Amino acid sequence: QITNGALGIKGIPEFTNLWWTVGVAIVTIYIITGLIQSSYGRALMAIRENEIAAEAIGVNLTYHKVMSFTISAFFAGVAGGLFACLITTIDPRAFMFVMTFNILIVVVLGGLGSITGTVLAAFLFNYSLEYLRPIEAGFNIGPIIIPAIPGLRMVTFSA
Repeated sequence: QITNGALGIKGIPEFTNLWWTVGVAIVTIYIITGLIQSSYGRALMAIRENEIAAEAIGVNLTYHKVMSFTISAFFAGVAGGLFACLITTIDPRAFMFVMTFNILIVVVLGGLGSITGTVLAAFLFNYSLEYLRPIEAGFNIGPIIIPAIPGLRMVTFSA
């Protein structure tokens, strides 16, 4: 009833634009950087490196793992809210496997634990996707028609 099932939620006001997105990204990066440099961030890095050693020095593994999941879910929710306001509708088809694959590519290209690398990878990845969009559209060379090749951008990134 609330989410309208497979039809999704329609008629979401369009509040998102480039400046909202950049502003939220800057605030998010600032918060994450502060979080990493805090004692909580050091505890998370200790857990990442060696769980047994982190627990031996007094880090509560369960608490820190649940809190990191909660913080991640919060930022994912903020991103989802911006995305919903951008496309003014939200339904299950908006979140297909390709979006998960794209996020994974950005994180792998950016590097584990690197905020700067992930931000640069996200920018370059999305710029490349838009730059390579004409490849999938097909084009003409004089009288020769080159047909569109769906998925060629993804093949380019997976190579």
